[in-house]
Amino acid sequence: MDKSGPRFFRCLLGKNAHCATNAFKGDYICIDYSIGVDLSALHKKERGDFDARLRRIIKECHPTYNNHEVGARCGYFWNFINGISDGDIVLSPDGGGNIRFGFISNIYYYESDSQHHAPDGLHPHRRPVSWDKRIIKENLFPPRLRNFITTPPAFKEFPVGFHAEIRRLLDRDLDPSALTKSGIEGTINERWHKDRERDPSLIKAAKDRALKKGNGRIHCECCRFDFLEAYGEIGYGFIEAHHAEKPVRAYHPAGEQSTIDDFALVCANCHRMLHRSPRWLKRHELGVLIPEKFKR
Repeated sequence: MDKSGPRFFRCLLGKNAHCATNAFKGDYICIDYSIGVDLSALHKKERGDFDARLRRIIKECHPTYNNHEVGARCGYFWNFINGISDGDIVLSPDGGGNIRFGFISNIYYYESDSQHHAPDGLHPHRRPVSWDKRIIKENLFPPRLRNFITTPPAFKEFPVGFHAEIRRLLDRDLDPSALTKSGIEGTINERWHKDRERDPSLIKAAKDRALKKGNGRIHCECCRFDFLEAYGEIGYGFIEAHHAEKPVRAYHPAGEQSTIDDFALVCANCHRMLHRSPRWLKRHELGVLIPEKFKR
């Protein structure tokens, strides 16, 4: 992802969204195009080499395809494997009149059994996605944008002309009735979910080092807030640890090595702001956004 911010893509999760439920639960997007071959070897290939190799694979799978059909699929797979980057945003219809969106979080993988089919019977070419919990009604999107989102091909990038409207829909409270809405809270639900494992000993070591370096005080690395100064004894040693260089959601599913130098120690407000931006902000980038009068 370049410094100008995330790019926006659309992925149809199977015919009539038949892959959508599994994709949202499994945190991925997927495509098929009837290519039952693992394409992991094409990751990070130069475009010319990528196209040459994939053309041979497509012609082996579909000898009757003409050059246009082969070239189109090369373009779709190029974007899916190499064109889209961690932090880019993907929108997908759920098949029930709603749109979900999420952030690409890792590289391409191929999910298959010994017969080269996805074991769940769904599309095997996949990219991990961190799905946002919000569900947006399709009818909130302008007709041209809604048509772009819901019609083939399965995977494509949004033209720049749609970006402002997409940002407006994703960044704002989408339900005007929320101003007067009431509801029941506090009911008990049992949920099973996957979570990213954290190492609390690393966070403790980062805080201990900061306390020693600061003579018993820890300041937020973005706004300089000091919990001990603000709250007294109960604020001693309190701070939150933020993965400064790479989001945990982008780590390999088997985990990656981290050190205390990978953490930024920040207050809760700055931590939320660092995560709120669609682009992964660095601590100094957030710091320059904060007026001096709010810094301690």
